[in-house]
Amino acid sequence: MLSHLASCPNIMRSIGRLADSLDDCSETHAINPFLVDQLKAKSHPSYSRDERATLDQAFARAVHRTGTEFSLFDHPAYRTFFEMLSPVYSPPLSGELSTSLLSDSYQDIMMEMRRNLLASSALTVAVDGATNVLSRSMSNVIVHDPRPWFAEYLKSNLKKETAGEVFGKVASVISRLNEFANPPGTDEADQIKRVFAFVSDSCNLMRAVRTLLYNEGVVRLTYGCSAHALNNFCEDIAKLTSMKTGIRRAVFISKTIKNQNLLSKIFSELSKELVGKSYAMVLYSASRWSSVNLMFVRLRRVKRAITGVVSAVLNEKEERAIDEAYELPAEFVTTVMDGSFWRSISTSVSI
Repeated sequence: MLSHLASCPNIMRSIGRLADSLDDCSETHAINPFLVDQLKAKSHPSYSRDERATLDQAFARAVHRTGTEFSLFDHPAYRTFFEMLSPVYSPPLSGELSTSLLSDSYQDIMMEMRRNLLASSALTVAVDGATNVLSRSMSNVIVHDPRPWFAEYLKSNLKKETAGEVFGKVASVISRLNEFANPPGTDEADQIKRVFAFVSDSCNLMRAVRTLLYNEGVVRLTYGCSAHALNNFCEDIAKLTSMKTGIRRAVFISKTIKNQNLLSKIFSELSKELVGKSYAMVLYSASRWSSVNLMFVRLRRVKRAITGVVSAVLNEKEERAIDEAYELPAEFVTTVMDGSFWRSISTSVSI
C-alpha cells in the first residue's frame, strides 16, 4: 500500500513523500513496548492510605491553583503515562477533583487566607460587580492585606435592591470577617476589628452604602475605587466631539484590517517587513478606556505597515503577487492618507 501511495501518479507528491517516511516514523518515534515492560517491572514504593491521600491532595492543589481542566488527566494517554511512571499510584479522576478534593483545596486556601489575615493589623474590604461564566451578575467581596483575597460573593436578589439592603449584606460580611480574622475562641468583646476601610465603585447605590457603613461605625474609612473614577473620567473625555471622531475613524481602520481576509494578509506581511513583527489589530470596547488606549497605541505602532498597505495595493500589485482585481475601500485609503488622522492618534495616546 505504501509503495502504491508513493508511486501513484494520481496522488500529489507531498503525500507520496509523507508515505515514504511513514515506516521511519513508526520505527523511530513509537513507544518501545520492551521499555514499557521494563518500566513496569521496576520496583516502586508502596503507599499507605494516608500517603495516598496526601498525594491526591497535592495533585488536586496543583490542578485547582493552575486552573487546569479537571477531566484533562482522565484521558487514556495521561492514564497510560502515569501507569508507566508509577504503577502503584494513579492520580484522582475528575469526579474526585470536583467534589471531595475540591472541598479540601477550598479549606486549604481558606486556612492560608486566615493565617495571613491574622498576621495583618488592618484590612480593607472591596466589593465589585462581576459576571460569571453563566452570564449571571454577582458582587465579589475581596479582602486586602494589602494582597487581595477572595472572601465570598454577595447574592443578588431578583428585584432591585435598596442601599439599606446592600448595607445589611456588606455589614454582615465585615462582621464575619472581623470574627474570622481573630484567633478561634476569642470573645466578641475582645475581638480586634481588623477591617477598617471599605472601597467600591461610585454608582449612586454604592455611594449610599459607603455613607451608611461610615455613619453606623462599621468601618472607619470609606472611599471610591480610583480605577473606576479614572475610567469614568476617560469616558467623559471620549464624549468630546473631537475624540468621538478620532475613535470612530480608528475603529473603522482596525475593523477593516481585521475583518477583510486579503487585506489582513497584506497587512501581516508588511508588518513583518516594516515593523519586524506580525501584529493583530486591537478592537475597542466601550466599557473600558484601557482598550481604547490600546487600540490607539497599536495603530501608532503599525502606522508604517498600514500606510505601506495602501502603497502596496496601489503601486506594487505585480511585485507582491496581489490580485489585480483587489481594491481597498475608498474611505480606508482616504483615512490612512490623512495626516490629521495620525496626529489625532498620537494626541489620544498622550492623553
